[in-house]
Amino acid sequence: TWGPWTTYGGGGYWVNPGDGNKNWWFWGWEVQRELSKLLTLGGELLYRTADTDDGDNSFGFNVGAIVNITENHHILFSAGCDISGPNRFSGYIGYQFTFGP
Repeated sequence: TWGPWTTYGGGGYWVNPGDGNKNWWFWGWEVQRELSKLLTLGGELLYRTADTDDGDNSFGFNVGAIVNITENHHILFSAGCDISGPNRFSGYIGYQFTFGP
């Protein structure tokens, strides 16, 4: 994190047992910017290898926002799709409650 900017990423390995399935890898990297105490915007790039014998690798993106209703109550939004691969669409709306000192 530096100033209003935050970036991070990660990956993993998914064990996918069963006929016709393959174990697969996934990676992602995210960048977000706090525009104000109320709003943070961000975007991420995602890559995953095929999860079935006849499946395809996919590369995609998500864009999203965090709306800070109060210091402890937040609404999260995200939407994205594959750029290459099976052209999956994903969307997310969530509520987050934070607490602490």
